[in-house]
Amino acid sequence: MGRDSSGTYTRTQSDYSFNTVISETQINSELNDIASELTLSLEASGKKAWTGNQNCGSQKMTALAVGSALTDSTNLGQVQNGGMQYATGSGTNTIVATMAPAITAYVAGQTFRIKMAAGANTGATTLNLNSVGAKNITKRGTTALAAGDIPASMMFEVAYDGTQFQLINVGQDIDTDTGITSLVADSSPQLGGFLDANGNYIQMQKGGDIASESPTVIDTDGDYFICTGTTNFSAFTVAADRHFFLEFAAVLTMTHGAGTLDLPGGANITTAAGDVGEFFSTASNVVTCVNYAKKSGKPIITNFATSDIAANAIDETLIKDAFVADFTEVVVASGDSFLLGDASDSGNTKRDTVAGILSLAQSLDATPDTDHTANGPQTNTLNAGYGSAIMDLVFLGSGGKWLEADADATSTSINLLGMALEAKTDGQAMNVALAGSFVRDDTFNWTPGVPLYVSGTLGAITATKPSGSGDVVRTVGYAVTADVIFFNPSSDYVTLA
Repeated sequence: MGRDSSGTYTRTQSDYSFNTVISETQINSELNDIASELTLSLEASGKKAWTGNQNCGSQKMTALAVGSALTDSTNLGQVQNGGMQYATGSGTNTIVATMAPAITAYVAGQTFRIKMAAGANTGATTLNLNSVGAKNITKRGTTALAAGDIPASMMFEVAYDGTQFQLINVGQDIDTDTGITSLVADSSPQLGGFLDANGNYIQMQKGGDIASESPTVIDTDGDYFICTGTTNFSAFTVAADRHFFLEFAAVLTMTHGAGTLDLPGGANITTAAGDVGEFFSTASNVVTCVNYAKKSGKPIITNFATSDIAANAIDETLIKDAFVADFTEVVVASGDSFLLGDASDSGNTKRDTVAGILSLAQSLDATPDTDHTANGPQTNTLNAGYGSAIMDLVFLGSGGKWLEADADATSTSINLLGMALEAKTDGQAMNVALAGSFVRDDTFNWTPGVPLYVSGTLGAITATKPSGSGDVVRTVGYAVTADVIFFNPSSDYVTLA
């Protein structure tokens, strides 16, 4: 009969009595039952395998050995130590590790902790456990690892998802590329250093409109607000370290208050619709206006005092000639100042007095600084009528262009004369020295003081008076030094018979 369903053994025979004959059948039946139950019982040395689930009856199994094979039981210490899921890995981008007990296949949900024995990974990485096969290690789903995602000598944890190992963490470090898109869970996140936006930008947000009041309350739902209403104010209610913008929708007055609302120049500001102010709170309710842009584009301070502009406060290198069609006639004194400059070269802009300008005109420098230059009247508004050379003597032809002068005929020698200061082709504007100029050419070799004439050679000047029949004798100036002439053509001329 054996044990019943609850495991209780019941004898198949009644107790035997003294001096009573025992039936062979009875004794054999009972001994057979006992033998059968002994066979089904657990043997202390472990010879017999369990053939069914064992009910411990709310009791515990104690003194369990440490399991070493996949089919072994585990004790609590073994689970707590975590050794079954830990191994040391070798390699950097192709990591190999041996789990003990050895695994024979990857199963979705498995987790493993691996300690790097080599350097940090340098790119996409795989993991091969117990030679089961290399599988990619990814992050945030299927994204391949980047260099340094697994630092050298650090421990990392992975979970197998059925296709690849997903990186859970790296030792005690937080993954520097976690893909966090929201900090809502942390109401006051803090940085351990400067924030690197990695080529992106930090987005500001427009908050809801706020009404002007005294003080005006700055909300926390944005950084840019439309300030409605016309209530004047002289203070804000705002937390420390806020950077915010106000666009004013109407006219009101912000009153300067040192230590509460510092405004540019210490002056009150009357707003206009469309004006925008930029503010920063250096402490709670202590605000500085760091910038204010009027919609009109005009400055907020217009009542400059004379002392606001120092005598040398104008950067002369930034000033160019700027003329308008109409000038207002004014009377100037010799001590009044003018700004003089060359529109093509702001670096030549100068400041001088009327007396200085007159003195300059009265004492023209007779020594030009460089070769092929002139001090005195010049023009560059007329075009060359031929391919000119520097220092050609030219006359203004009837077509309004400069042509080569020649003493051989009146048509080429008695008109307005000039000296070409640059080489130009027909039709190009050419700079020409006019009467009253000191002209320098280092190839000249004059005797100082001698008169100079229009030459019979095209475009030339000569110290020899023309003498041929029909030649025109016209003085064009005088030699000052060997290489400088005072160019001052006479309006008189003589035609030789």
